[in-house]
Amino acid sequence: MDRFQSDVPHFIHSALPRSLIFFHADILFQENELRYKNIKMDTDELSRETYRAILTEAEKFNHDLTLQFGLLSGDCKDEEEFIEKSTELIRELKIADPEDLDDIFFGNVPNVKTLYKTLDKILNNVASL
Repeated sequence: MDRFQSDVPHFIHSALPRSLIFFHADILFQENELRYKNIKMDTDELSRETYRAILTEAEKFNHDLTLQFGLLSGDCKDEEEFIEKSTELIRELKIADPEDLDDIFFGNVPNVKTLYKTLDKILNNVASL
């Protein structure tokens, strides 16, 4: 089976000439590729400086904090948006109530003063990018 045929429903294989099957499969492939590029950004796409400024600093403190920033990247189009949303997330974390922090850190809330220091450090890192 060709690489494009796997994307085409089985009933189309028997009803259409091979050239149309390839055309249809190629369109499906291109649509999926565009959908992925427009919606999802991965932390691997960040510059080394941004990755270190945010994710590495968060990981030094707590893996669950890193996870929050990693999840955030999936909602961003590019690095600039990731930085903006990360800054927003930090602001929200600084005003979060204890129940929210409990959820964010999966029941293992770290020392809040240390959390705030880490968040400030990340903001300082971002400011120097």
